[in-house]
Amino acid sequence: MELTSGTLLERGKYRIIDTLGRGGFGITYLAEQVMAERKVCIKEFFPEEYYNRDANGCSISLGSQGSAKIMETFKAKFIKEAKTIAKFDHSNIIHIHDVFEENNTAYYVMEYIDGESLSAVVKRRGALDEAAAVGYIRQIADALGYIHEQRIMHLDVKPGNVMLRSRDDRAILIDFGLSKHYNAESGEATSSSPVGVSHGFAPMEQYKSGGVKEFSPATDIYSLGATLYYLVTALVPPEAADISDEGLPALPAHLSQGVRTAIERSMADKRKARPQSIAEFLALLEDNTPEVVAIPTPAPTPTSAPVSTPVDDKTSVAASAPVADERTVVSAPAPKAQPTPQPKKEWTPKYSAEKPKKSEETKKKSKWWLWLLIVAIVAGVGAFFILNKSNQQHPNITEIWYTSSDGSVVEPNDVFGAEIVSNTYEGGKGILKFKGDVTTIGGYAFSGCESLTSVTIPNSVTTIGERAFWGCKSLTSVTIPNSVTTIGGEAFSGCESLTSVTIPNSVTTIEYSAFTFCTNLTSVTIPDSVTTIEFAAFTGCTNLTSVTIPNSVTTIGRQAFGYCESLTSVTIPNSVTTIGTFAFRECKSLTSVTIPNSVTTIGEYAFECCSNLTSVTISNSVTTIGENAFRGCNLSEETKNKIRKINPKAL
Repeated sequence: MELTSGTLLERGKYRIIDTLGRGGFGITYLAEQVMAERKVCIKEFFPEEYYNRDANGCSISLGSQGSAKIMETFKAKFIKEAKTIAKFDHSNIIHIHDVFEENNTAYYVMEYIDGESLSAVVKRRGALDEAAAVGYIRQIADALGYIHEQRIMHLDVKPGNVMLRSRDDRAILIDFGLSKHYNAESGEATSSSPVGVSHGFAPMEQYKSGGVKEFSPATDIYSLGATLYYLVTALVPPEAADISDEGLPALPAHLSQGVRTAIERSMADKRKARPQSIAEFLALLEDNTPEVVAIPTPAPTPTSAPVSTPVDDKTSVAASAPVADERTVVSAPAPKAQPTPQPKKEWTPKYSAEKPKKSEETKKKSKWWLWLLIVAIVAGVGAFFILNKSNQQHPNITEIWYTSSDGSVVEPNDVFGAEIVSNTYEGGKGILKFKGDVTTIGGYAFSGCESLTSVTIPNSVTTIGERAFWGCKSLTSVTIPNSVTTIGGEAFSGCESLTSVTIPNSVTTIEYSAFTFCTNLTSVTIPDSVTTIEFAAFTGCTNLTSVTIPNSVTTIGRQAFGYCESLTSVTIPNSVTTIGTFAFRECKSLTSVTIPNSVTTIGEYAFECCSNLTSVTISNSVTTIGENAFRGCNLSEETKNKIRKINPKAL
């Protein structure tokens, strides 16, 4: 069923080592990222009840075509959520490095965590002491608070989905396979999701058909309280239905009142009775006084039949209002307003002195004008139909010119916002003709066109979509016009022959992994219009020697220039406030860097393994330096001491 050891994925970029686990909707593998020589984990979308592995041992196919539509929906959701998680930058959430499609399915690549799950720890050691358990729960709560701010719910929080990293005992939240993203305005889910529950850790609302349809942190908080229950008792909690019928079992006597209250309130049957935010949950943990429950004053005895008022999605209570007077009072209608009398108009003949009868000459002139108007209307209508027919025969034609290494026609996907009329290759040049304006180079437009060497993008294009030129190994040059505002995720990923690129001033967003593993890219011009260099934008550009970041950029995203081994210098402008996790990791040729006064945060592993980095100027504005941010750098003792004052674990 699973991929065998040694299987290569993503054009040899990853090699499967072993299978780590299987679930209803996916298989997780231990793998090696070959170029970086590091271990990673890869999750494969593989619903075992619907998919079969083909005879070649790699590709998969549906067991029944009747489920094709729903499986495509779930696969799209798998990819979308992986991309969402890839943008997370939190020390207690698993980092995702890559997302791709292959073998008729999808994969995402995660960091490898050397450690064991909380579930495994408890099985090995038994119940944890309260301080240790609360310490881990606080870390998980911090991660949940972070994703809740982005209207995302995890929906599968449990001890088995929390890894403890061996080297620093940090709790890492993993497996977002059931997570959902909710609309900020309506509160409704923006994506479909496989519905699943972890018995003992899932509240009642997750057992409903369709799962949790509205954003509610209280659902994840139930699972967080159940996880805390497991850590301090070493027992899997009863299922939500059993707790509803019989109540929560007695908790160990040695637990503090805060922990007791947090568990009992979080695992309440009704969502409204639980903490409504992570901040409220954490406040309960701090409370070491007995919980005082206010007893409401009884309502007056109703004198009419009660009305059922829904409290939440499961129960309802009877409610009524006291009636002050049962008599029916009929109000007399107000007198109808009478119209104000108006003076009568005096009758005048049709053709009186005030309205003289038209002369015969005037009547003739009116007839001529009427005929001229009719002729003009007929002529206009005829001209409209003639011009319209002409336009149909000769529509506006847009061209994209290109060249290929073997002089053959390149076959793109039809995702340009206009119909392809023809595709020819003559005189050393390919011409793609479209009926109408080409407004977008859509997702996967030229993906996998390995013979494509150059392309000229027309001025009507505003967006270069995701993976538009992904894997175009022979592409050496591309002209991006001033009309383009967005370069999509992985747009030029794997364009190994691309040596330089000029990004026009119209571009405001360079999305995740836009130029990742463009291994021959030596220079890049980033315009002043760009404000964020997103996750892994230039990761693995091993021949990139220098880069100038404009003053408009405020954030250098996670792994933005990671593994740019030839990068010798970088200028960080005063506009930047955050240098993300892994931002310049393993830039082995980088010798010096100046952190400007605007920067307040340097993320974890930001300059790790920059072995030739000897000079770092850190301004007094820096208040946060992540763990291992400068590990493996050859810095002076003076610089190291300054870093240690902010975070001793940064080296």
